[in-house]
Amino acid sequence: MLNYNLFASTSIDLFNTTIDGVSYPSKVLQLYIQPSLIYAYSPNLNFTGSLTYNYQRSNSNASFFKEWRTWEQVLFGHGLSHGRMTHRVRYEQRFIENENTETWPMTTRIRYQLGFNIPLQGKTLDVGELYFNYYNEAYFTLTVPPGTLRNALYSEYWIYSGLGYQTKKTGRIEVGPLLQFNVRDAQQDLRNLYLLQVSWITNLNFPTKKVAK
Repeated sequence: MLNYNLFASTSIDLFNTTIDGVSYPSKVLQLYIQPSLIYAYSPNLNFTGSLTYNYQRSNSNASFFKEWRTWEQVLFGHGLSHGRMTHRVRYEQRFIENENTETWPMTTRIRYQLGFNIPLQGKTLDVGELYFNYYNEAYFTLTVPPGTLRNALYSEYWIYSGLGYQTKKTGRIEVGPLLQFNVRDAQQDLRNLYLLQVSWITNLNFPTKKVAK
C-alpha cells in the first residue's frame, strides 16, 4: 500500500533574550516542511522517501540557514506490553546553501530513532482517551563539504516525551518537552535547546466521485 504524509513544523522563540551581548528577539526561528511517500510493506514494516525544506534564522544579524534535503528511511515496529515500539533508520542527503559562494554542497548523515507509544486507559486507544509517546534519536554526520570544519560524528541527540489525546473527529493532539543536544563544530561546541512541542496528527480524507455502473 502506498500512502502520502505531510509533516510541517515551526519553532518559535516566545521571549526576547540577550546572550553574550547578542540580542535574540522573540520570533519564528524555523520553518520545516516535509512531504513524503510511504510504502507499507506490512503493518510492522514500511519504507519512506522525501524531499524536505528547512529554513532557520536565530536573529536579524545572523546568517540564515536554508536547506533542501532528500532522505530514505526504514521503520520497523513491534508490540511491547500494551504499547508499540518503533525503530527508525533514516539516511539523509543535505543540500545546504553557502551564502558566500552561492553553492549547495551535499552532506550526508544517518539518524536512528527509538520510539514507544502506549495508551493510558486500557489496551487500545479509543476516542476520548489519553496516551503516552516517547522517543530518542541519535544523529551521525557522515560527510561534509571540502574545506569546512567537520561536525562530530555523533552530532545530535534528541529526547522527547509527551501526553496525547485522541479526539473524535480531528485526530490526536499531543504536547510535551523536547530536548535537543547539538555538537556544532570540530571544537565540540555544544548548543542545547529546551522546547515545548505541540503536535496535531490527523488524516485528511478527500472526497471521491462515485463511478456510475
